[in-house]
Amino acid sequence: MFLQTSKAQRTADKKYVDGGGSLLDLIFSAAGGLAKAAEKRFEAAGKPVVVVSGVGNNGNDGLACACILKSSGIPVTVIRIGDVKKHPANDTEQLLKKLEDIGVEISAANMEFIFSEKLRCLLAGSSCVLDCIFGTGFDPERGFSDEICGLISAINEHSLYTISADIPSGVSADSGTCSKPSVIANETVTFGAPKPGHFILPGKFHTGKLTVSPILITEGLTDDQAPEYFSKEDSKSVRELMPKRNPYGNKYTNGRVLVIAGSRRYAGAAVLAVSAALRSGAGLVTAAVPGGISSTVTAACPEAVRLPLGSNSYGSLSMKQLDMLLDASRISDSVVIGPGLGRLPGTVKTVVEFLKNTGCRKIIIDADALFAISVFRNLSEGSNPEFALKYENLFTKKELSGGVSRLFDGKEAVLTPHSGEAARLIGVLSEEIESKRLESGFKAARDFGCTVLLKGSGTVVCTPDGRFTVNGTGNSALSKGGSGDVLSGLIGGLMAQGLCAYDAARCGAFIHGLAAEKLSEKMSEFAVIPGDLGLAFSELMC
Repeated sequence: MFLQTSKAQRTADKKYVDGGGSLLDLIFSAAGGLAKAAEKRFEAAGKPVVVVSGVGNNGNDGLACACILKSSGIPVTVIRIGDVKKHPANDTEQLLKKLEDIGVEISAANMEFIFSEKLRCLLAGSSCVLDCIFGTGFDPERGFSDEICGLISAINEHSLYTISADIPSGVSADSGTCSKPSVIANETVTFGAPKPGHFILPGKFHTGKLTVSPILITEGLTDDQAPEYFSKEDSKSVRELMPKRNPYGNKYTNGRVLVIAGSRRYAGAAVLAVSAALRSGAGLVTAAVPGGISSTVTAACPEAVRLPLGSNSYGSLSMKQLDMLLDASRISDSVVIGPGLGRLPGTVKTVVEFLKNTGCRKIIIDADALFAISVFRNLSEGSNPEFALKYENLFTKKELSGGVSRLFDGKEAVLTPHSGEAARLIGVLSEEIESKRLESGFKAARDFGCTVLLKGSGTVVCTPDGRFTVNGTGNSALSKGGSGDVLSGLIGGLMAQGLCAYDAARCGAFIHGLAAEKLSEKMSEFAVIPGDLGLAFSELMC
């Protein structure tokens, strides 16, 4: 499903008006969908409806909705922010005049009113509060007045049921980033097409139930260059992206994956990544693991080619294995590196040198390999946070020259961090990652020149050139150690079979999440474990 950005909406609105369409008619077409949602609440609760109106187009939608409700015999009160004399838009004047003519009470949202008992009684005694303060053009970075801050706080505290028009006030329609405070809606009625902010946390939490209401504009709301949202209803679209199976192919033409993973402590991570690559449809999967766990991985995944490596006394990779890994990568179509490798200095150095020198162009970087490149980036840039200090003697100045761009030059790579790993990658706190998920995904993508899959509820897949997809599949069954190892192995298999980094990452996230949903129907989200996920791929990858 394609999503509508604020820019696309402005362009579509302008084209409609420039083509002779009436802006007032457009406002009433949007208000009609909002009014239907309010009418349902009125039928259930039988109390007045309160409309909180801002000064822009979103506010006008609220004023028009109040006109519709009043004309239908539903008691309605309007709380109006700002002074119409300061915003003398013709459409706004017409709407306010119509409300006055039909006897709708309009209260000015000044500070005295906001902290009054009257406001609290209006909000708490309503069937619903219609939030029409800010629309899709709102930028959380710009902030807002004390009056609006107080009003939003009052809505969140006293409204029993809140319906937002287009997007909850305070939420970025383009990124889901939220101001403090932002309206927490029970329901959002959006106009024409859904917005990215409805599906990306924290905006997803503020949106509540989402309804898409049609408007007079039918063209130009989205296009094939727009961001996308993958829900379970989009299975057909995802299947069209998937690699096509060659009926005359063989194990060499169906994709060769090299999985560099595992250590004595984390042998299971290697098993999960290797098994997922096998379940992806890849023709050959090579398990490059420390010698101490090679038999364990082979026993669990007998279909995999065994590349037992030597290891140090800790059962981890070291520079002694680098040449073997580079040789194996030259005959591989993709490489998955990182799950369960550990963070010993020798392992960190090996990962970095492998990425610098590998002949394989398609790389999936996960878990401890993400840690390794975070260390390398910080050391090469001289920022040296605490986590990187113990590794500062690993690299010479010459080895650090060129920075992270050297690691991925000429490669097609996917980074698969969760919020903590992303925080290390771009040098911020994990709290900032969670509050600005899309912005963080793009920053990592641009800094490293790679596709970035930022894991979490509402996984986002971002590219350096500005494309992104929000994944809507998955549930809490995935919030268990090992789920990410399965995902990286799956993406590695898809890339080996010919998918580009962006398509492999977003298809992988979709299949991974939907597998968890399918399994949860049979055994609950509590009981599903990462090792089960590959078994569910069979009914999804067809």
